[in-house]
Amino acid sequence: MDIATGVTQAGIAAGSAVIGALIGGLMTSRGATKQWQRDLLRARRDRSHQAAQRLLIAVARMEAAVVEWAADHDAAALGASFNAFSLTTVAENPFLIDDNVANRVRAHVEFTAVFAAIARQGDIPTPMTEAVRRHADAVVSALEAHIADKPLPAYRELPLGRAAELMAWRPE
Repeated sequence: MDIATGVTQAGIAAGSAVIGALIGGLMTSRGATKQWQRDLLRARRDRSHQAAQRLLIAVARMEAAVVEWAADHDAAALGASFNAFSLTTVAENPFLIDDNVANRVRAHVEFTAVFAAIARQGDIPTPMTEAVRRHADAVVSALEAHIADKPLPAYRELPLGRAAELMAWRPE
């Protein structure tokens, strides 16, 4: 073998090594990026499920406060329960990755705020209390579905601002 052939073969070998290293590096980088994206999505989903679990407890506590209010008409206790509920939703709702679930929780905050405001002024009609409880049940069902990664149950938005329609509200 002459020197020119040896140099050519060495150049080809060196070029092949560089190209192989570049391709291998790009493939490794691409794989690592995809794994990072999957890990990020999994972490966001897990955080969302944790937030939903805490919201589930908060909704249940607020519903218990509504039931207690119906028994003793203690508007101060209802107001305190609403404040705790509202603070929990402010802290947890932004972490929900499903906007439909987050919107249902926000609607429940608005509904219970109206309920608590009316309770401070006097008696609330029984149909309003029942509507708040129906909505709490709908929100609980949505949170449970979110936690289980199942489709959300059917839902009709609350007609906030229209008391008669609000009292007659049903989720479907």
